[in-house]
Amino acid sequence: MPNRHLFAVLLFACAATPARAEADRPATPLGSHEAASFYPDGARMLMQEGDVVVAFTITAEGTVVDPKVTRSSGYALLDQAALAAVVTWRYTPALRDGKAVAVPHSAVVRFGLYGPDSIFGVGNALADDCSGYSKKPPALRIEACNQVLGTNGLDPGDKVVALRQRGVAELGLHKHADALTDLNAALALDPDDYRAMVDRGDVYLALHQYPRAMAEYDRALLLQPNNGFVYGARAYAHLQMGQYDAALKDVEEELNQVPGAPGTYVLRANIYRGMGCLDAALEDANKAIAIEPTFLYSWWARAQVYEAQHNYKGAIADYDHMISVHGEDPELLNDRCFARAEAGIDLDAALADCSRSLVLADEFETRDSRGLVYFRMGKYDLAIADLDIAISKGRNARSLYIRGLAKRKQGDSSGGGADIDLAKKLDPAVVSTFAGYGVGP
Repeated sequence: MPNRHLFAVLLFACAATPARAEADRPATPLGSHEAASFYPDGARMLMQEGDVVVAFTITAEGTVVDPKVTRSSGYALLDQAALAAVVTWRYTPALRDGKAVAVPHSAVVRFGLYGPDSIFGVGNALADDCSGYSKKPPALRIEACNQVLGTNGLDPGDKVVALRQRGVAELGLHKHADALTDLNAALALDPDDYRAMVDRGDVYLALHQYPRAMAEYDRALLLQPNNGFVYGARAYAHLQMGQYDAALKDVEEELNQVPGAPGTYVLRANIYRGMGCLDAALEDANKAIAIEPTFLYSWWARAQVYEAQHNYKGAIADYDHMISVHGEDPELLNDRCFARAEAGIDLDAALADCSRSLVLADEFETRDSRGLVYFRMGKYDLAIADLDIAISKGRNARSLYIRGLAKRKQGDSSGGGADIDLAKKLDPAVVSTFAGYGVGP
């Protein structure tokens, strides 16, 4: 994508009242009041942009003191960068009765990734909806991207962005073939678009084509050797493959390049959790929450650490918080259901969560969770029915093991034993995992 799209718009200070006389004059800007040099690399890598309104005092010497964010961009990195920018500004002091005085002031600090001619500039609602970082569901993002791509005279760079972001939305709906088609088209237009390479790697990762995924991340790093975003993507791939040492090495490099990004601490928390280093994982999750309290995945990471520590009260409290803020997300409902099922508590509430999740999205993971709930309730027929569906959509050790136990409870020793034996082959730790939940033969 052309470099002109990586662009930080200069600032627009709130208009001051025109001077009535030299003896009574407002403060006026001196020198350059710009934000480009303060744009955090981490925010660029995460495609964060937006406006920050900052209130401050202009002293009698013309310096800026006591800056405060009065309207957030929605991103902690950009808010902090805006504060860092304004304290470097200088003004001709305001005059009252001919004397320099301190006065309150405010300014809009605008951080934008794209140039003024781009449809993806700050504040374009259609382009915002197309964005992979939009809060809209994937289907609506695809619809918005379709409209962007149908725009007459669309800039080639913007077309690359729209294709790439439609591919990300398609990946969110598991439309892997469509996602690859769009990402291949984006790379045909711009062979050096490292983001499209990373996104294509994510598709291959979802398809469990690990060598192809790694090849994409490695290629992106050849173009962007100091890019923390790419290191983070590769770290996540290593995590998915259970390569914890390699994942940790990459995420440490991401932290070197993007210090203070909450998503990086979330990723390292998940790596530490996979390694069994639960105290370190909890510390990182708490850091992420402290940096960006509205970042959903920080709370999600902590809830999963709490579950691993068998602190189900803490995990359920975090799921309660996320659902109250973000609504009835099917994954969150499923995770809260499973936390209760693990603990064997509030099974009616667990059943309600899983059943609601299945109304929103019928995923095999939720069938698996509800199967465990029914098993805990002693409703073995219903447990087996859900687990049959889960196994038909993706054979996994957890579903097989619980179905085997349910069959044994019904007197089917042979069928139950076969399921349990297969579950052990797929995951030798499955017995000890469920023993930790108090579930076993």
